[in-house]
Amino acid sequence: MTLRQVLGNGVYVSTAGDPASQDLLKGNWTAEDDDLLRSQYPLGKKAAIAAISAIQARHPGLTRREIAKRARALGLRCTDEVRRRDWDGGTDLVLLSLVHQPKEIIARRLGRSVESIVARLRRLGKSADFFGGFKAKDLAGVLEVSEADVRRWQRNGWLRRRRGRITEASFSAFCKEHSEEIPFGVLAPETQYWLVSVHGYPKGSPQAMAAGAKG
Repeated sequence: MTLRQVLGNGVYVSTAGDPASQDLLKGNWTAEDDDLLRSQYPLGKKAAIAAISAIQARHPGLTRREIAKRARALGLRCTDEVRRRDWDGGTDLVLLSLVHQPKEIIARRLGRSVESIVARLRRLGKSADFFGGFKAKDLAGVLEVSEADVRRWQRNGWLRRRRGRITEASFSAFCKEHSEEIPFGVLAPETQYWLVSVHGYPKGSPQAMAAGAKG
């Protein structure tokens, strides 16, 4: 009989004759992998499949079934139900209150796909400027820093404005060149994922590695 072992979060994997499980058992599976599953599964089937593919690329020894089993152990379910939910006045108000937040974070907070968010905004007559750039107070809120910090970054020339808003391009450069200024470890998983995947925050930075170590 094949020996099986239980991991901390209830994931059962083979420990004999099954190289696909060795990444999990040797500790190569990271908190970042869990965060990726958590951030993408609520967005629907396509997002979940993309997350599994990304993780499999990092852990070639794991099968898609093993990764999906990990997602289930985290209480995640792959469903497109969120895509079919009707919008109403209440959810529209919540959506509009999140103006200038990153679309990935809006999708996460509303439990909908990015595509659904963008389509709804078009129906409401909103353009791409809804997401365009950041106000200082909005960026401070997302990064959990003070507005004084954001103004200091602007004075130093690390963040640039266009039409009164901090540009996404300058923010991406800031994430790559001044990552130590961002309190990465205290941020929500979806914000961490957004910083890394969208704006190039370095995965190997001490802050990102420390956040992963805390799991």
